[in-house]
Amino acid sequence: MTSPAHRGGDLASPLHGFDQEPSSRHSIDLCAGDVFRRRGGDVMKVEEKLLKMIPLVATLLLAALILAVAILLPPSFEGDALPAKQMAGDVSELAVPQKAPSYVGPTLQDIKHYLPQTQEGHFKISVANLFYTKESLDVHRILAGQTIETTGQITFERTQDSKRPVIKVCDFGLGSFFRPARYSVELEFEAEIPHMKHREWVRLVGMPVYKQEHGKLLLSLRVTRIEATSAP
Repeated sequence: MTSPAHRGGDLASPLHGFDQEPSSRHSIDLCAGDVFRRRGGDVMKVEEKLLKMIPLVATLLLAALILAVAILLPPSFEGDALPAKQMAGDVSELAVPQKAPSYVGPTLQDIKHYLPQTQEGHFKISVANLFYTKESLDVHRILAGQTIETTGQITFERTQDSKRPVIKVCDFGLGSFFRPARYSVELEFEAEIPHMKHREWVRLVGMPVYKQEHGKLLLSLRVTRIEATSAP
């Protein structure tokens, strides 16, 4: 008859074997899981490197595509295309570049377009506009040989350089900032000076005279005819 201890040992032996089998399986599972975790980490690292290289690869492919298109497609010329001879190096028929036209300035016809003329052909111009003609070299070169007609008041002004009063024709107009301004032009008489009153309104016919004195351009009117008139 078997003792209880032996029976217990017999009973414990199967249980002991039963307990050891799961332990071995668990160890195998742990080893396999460790291997898979290591391999999974390596795969993730490789994937991260590949993702970082995608923009660089895409840029290189795009640059290669553009370069291939530029090399394979023939060049096209628009607009002023050069002839085949010139493209081959024959420059014998190249047009010689022309110089830009030089500045001509206003002409007598331009003056006639802007200034009205009397029946006698005299240019009608105000004292103020006559005064400003000395500011333009082109204009006073044209008017220097022309006869003009203007209307204004006679004034007698004394200066330190002259022993007798300087006779001028003056008129009022708009100056800077639209303020009233007085414009005057000195008069020259070839014959005897006619009798005139101060502030008398007259109509004058004569030729503008421009001359340089002490670095300044001076303007005077050489009178050929003068007559009294009413105020405009």
